[in-house]
Amino acid sequence: MAGRPNPARSYLARLTASSRRSQRWALKEVATIAAGRPVKRPEQFAFSRLRYKDTSRIREVLAAKYAPATANRLLTALRSVLREAWRLALVDSESYWRAVDVRGVRGSSLPPGRALEPSEVERLFQVCGGDLPGVRDTGLFACMVGTGLRREEVSALDLGSLDPRAGTLRVHGKGRKERMGFLGAYLPWLNAWVARRGAAPGPLFYTARNKVLQPHRLGTAAIWAVVTRRAAQAGLARVTPHDLRRTFATGLLEAGADLHQVQQLLGHELLQTVARYDRRGQGALEAAQRRLQVPLFVGGVRARTD
Repeated sequence: MAGRPNPARSYLARLTASSRRSQRWALKEVATIAAGRPVKRPEQFAFSRLRYKDTSRIREVLAAKYAPATANRLLTALRSVLREAWRLALVDSESYWRAVDVRGVRGSSLPPGRALEPSEVERLFQVCGGDLPGVRDTGLFACMVGTGLRREEVSALDLGSLDPRAGTLRVHGKGRKERMGFLGAYLPWLNAWVARRGAAPGPLFYTARNKVLQPHRLGTAAIWAVVTRRAAQAGLARVTPHDLRRTFATGLLEAGADLHQVQQLLGHELLQTVARYDRRGQGALEAAQRRLQVPLFVGGVRARTD
């Protein structure tokens, strides 16, 4: 029926561009399970017709197919689009509440991705070289490793976002929230790129073709390509843009920053989300335990202090 409200389209329209991509994929997976056949466009699937017997079966399939965190993210997308259907009066309240009353998938798995070692970061910078694309890429890595920006946030930076005297970046994060990024010792690499880029207003990072600058914004797909290509040139194991963000967060924690400080610098709303970026490993946990104050004598036994 023409003009009929569409809960999937309405839900996706409220999200940021990066969230929209991931949640659209989630809805596509859910719709494919519900339909029993591939669904390419979740906006065309009738989510409002799903009932508890459907959502409980979807949960069972997700629990068997995906790690708990991924399965629960897909269930969140399902609940969200059903809530949108309820808001649009496409489903009655009782059917809605029954449909979303599926429990989450319990369990945990090792977090994805990794943090780079300092020597790997150094190799990533060194492999870029001193030509025009290389100077741009080291400036790009300075933003990502030095301030922990998401690739969407890096792509959105303009020249005016940088305050070269203060060494700060004004970042537009998720949910239209602004925060400051502090470049510190990474500032010279970004300044070197700006010197080559020029003072024309516009995107901070340009595209480059055949070592010639093109005054077009470097997109998120191009940033992914730069990171993966340079990592391969440096002989590193698979590296993604988000691994550079994990490297930033892990480095802060190793330097003694607390989780609340890391939360603010990463631009996360929830403190528990930040814990997923901690890649310090078992060695850090053992070192933390060794910092406990131990009584010298307990029951006549002298504690080791080495």
